[in-house]
Amino acid sequence: MTYKGHLALGYAFSLSPLLLFDVRNYVLNSFSPFVLVCSFIAIYFFSLFPDLDEPKAYLSKRFPWNFISILLSFFVDHRGITHTLIFSFVFPAILAIILYSFNLLDKYWICVVVAWMAYISHLIGDSLTKSGVKWLYPFSNKNFHLLPKKLTFRTGSFVETIFTFLFFLLFGYEMYLFYTPFSHSNLHHYFHLFL
Repeated sequence: MTYKGHLALGYAFSLSPLLLFDVRNYVLNSFSPFVLVCSFIAIYFFSLFPDLDEPKAYLSKRFPWNFISILLSFFVDHRGITHTLIFSFVFPAILAIILYSFNLLDKYWICVVVAWMAYISHLIGDSLTKSGVKWLYPFSNKNFHLLPKKLTFRTGSFVETIFTFLFFLLFGYEMYLFYTPFSHSNLHHYFHLFL
């Protein structure tokens, strides 16, 4: 997927749990606006981090990530180890360690959770493409697809543009639900979109 697709899916996927089981009220009452802003920033970066193995990727071309990207590309292939379930814990774990070292993990743990979800969203997005993703590498070299092979699309194709637009719409709708009075009818309506 292109970076726009990854960002759209990253925000839509990472925010969706906040609408479930009435955790919305918990989040709004327990966290400051600054923590929520930090969560949005975490989603932005972590939905793009898996592509640091590709120096030509959107985030890789920006300082200081370009140094990490160039270094990584010497040791790993694109959509290799950085696009695996195991590696999805590495960057969020580093974020958790940094927050813990400054005694901020208790306050900002939600950032770690959404960071991991954003990372996973990247793998989900690439699993919709024709190349797929080796989720279980190094235990398996199989490329996994989340759609039947005939329904997968090429990166940058018109079909991906449609998916990206739909993910942005879903994200907008999630934000609407998040900041409006929450009720079971809202939740029922949210799930009704997918039925």
